[in-house]
Order: sequence, then C-alpha cells, then structure tokens
Amino acid sequence: MKNIMPSIRLHYKNDSAYKNEYIGKHDLEKKLNERIIQLEEELQYTKECLQTSNEEHLVYNEELVSINEEYQSANDELLKINTQYQYKNEELFSLYDDMTNYLNSTDIGTIFLDENLCIRKFTPSITKEINLKMQDIGRPMSNIVSNLINDDLNMGASEVLKSHMSSEKEIKSKNGSWYLLKCAPYCTLENSIKGVVLSLVDITRSKHAEIEMFRSKERYEQLVENS
Repeated sequence: MKNIMPSIRLHYKNDSAYKNEYIGKHDLEKKLNERIIQLEEELQYTKECLQTSNEEHLVYNEELVSINEEYQSANDELLKINTQYQYKNEELFSLYDDMTNYLNSTDIGTIFLDENLCIRKFTPSITKEINLKMQDIGRPMSNIVSNLINDDLNMGASEVLKSHMSSEKEIKSKNGSWYLLKCAPYCTLENSIKGVVLSLVDITRSKHAEIEMFRSKERYEQLVENS
C-alpha cells in the first residue's frame, strides 16, 4: 500500500498540468481569433473609408474640372471685355484729340466752368479778351480779370447755372471789339447740368457795319429834313 499511493498522486499532478496547458492554449487561440476578427473588421472599415475617400476624390476632381471650365469661360469673357475696353479707349483718345484740335483752331473763345463756377478748360482765342493762363485752371471765374466793359461774367454764369436757361447779349471790349456773349448750361449725356459754357463770338465787323448803316440812315434822314 505504501508503494502505490505516490504513483497515484503523480498521475494526478500530470493530469492537472495538462489541463492547465490545454486551457491556456484554448484561451490563447480564443484571443487570437478575437484579434483576427478585430483586424478583419478594421481592415473592412479601412477599405470602406478608402472607397469613400476615392469617391470623394472623384467628386472633388469633377468639381475642379467644372471650376476650371468656369474659370476659362470667365477668362475668355474678360479678354473680350478688355479688347472692347481698349478699343473704346482708342476711340476716346481719338475723339479727345479731335476736340482739342478743334478748340485750339476755332476763333470762338470758349470757357468751360464746373458746378462751382471754377475754370475747367478754355480755348486759346479766349485769352485775347480774358486774361487766362494754364495755371488758372481750377480757379473761380470771379477771380479772373477781363477786358470786357461793364460785364460780370461770373454773375451771368451763376444765373444760367441756377435757371438752366441759355442767354446771350452783345458786349464791347476796351480795345473796341464787339462780341456776342453766349452762356449755356453744360449738359451731360445723362441730361445732368454739370456747369456752364461761356463763349465769345467776334461780331466786330458786322457791328461796325450796323453802326455805319445807322449813321448813314441818320445822315440821310437829316438831308431829307434839310431839303
């Protein structure tokens, strides 16, 4: 009996170790399977994210293509507008040159006044009777000295600016010349009054002829009366 008991106890210990080893392997296999499942789920999620990302990338590329087409269209339109703008500028420069040459060559003296009755521009022929220089541009008309007798150009321009009605009258200069003074509102294309235009038309010859005709008439009437 003494020899049998130890043998039985040893066999019991081996079975317990085997059982523990089996349980350990089973737990490890279970954990590995769970990890594999987890990795597969993560892989599937990653695939889905990549698929979504690819779809978003395609949509983004399509939007970029659309934006690029719109940009190209806008750029073409801007080039067209720029060409038209350059053409209009050339027309305006040409028109400005034409008007400048016309004003410089005309015998009609003209002054352009702004809404504050300050000088904007003038023709060279006006300087014959009104003392104007290029540095006078921007100065009030009331500060300008003229050779015209008994006439306030600033007052006449002010009345025209208020009434929006043109006026004209005959005036004489200190050197004996006669002029037809015309005052007219400066009207824009939008039909807005932005100042006054003063012009002097030389009528010296016709005025002298008129005076001589009047004197001749007086002499004739005197002769008739004396007869």
